[in-house]
Amino acid sequence: MGAKQKPSASLFADAVDIGPHRKGGALLIPEVDVLESERERDELRGRIAELEDELEDVGLMLVVQDRLAATSGRRLSAAEFLTGIGMGEFVERLPGT
Repeated sequence: MGAKQKPSASLFADAVDIGPHRKGGALLIPEVDVLESERERDELRGRIAELEDELEDVGLMLVVQDRLAATSGRRLSAAEFLTGIGMGEFVERLPGT
């Protein structure tokens, strides 16, 4: 298994059962397959984080659009805006309050 250079399509493609032949035994998996699996996992985690950021941006955009549609065009203070979007707990952290 140590001579294997190219990862398999599946983590378990070249795995070998070792130990007792019953459910819950052990597997011997080539290192190159494990490393590729970890690389893919890290890549997916990065993509998930990117998608979460995009979703947060879209959510904020929708909140701002709703607030703009609900106002008469007058400007809101930072405190009014934060309170309006359900983040009133941050109002007291604003400078000058």
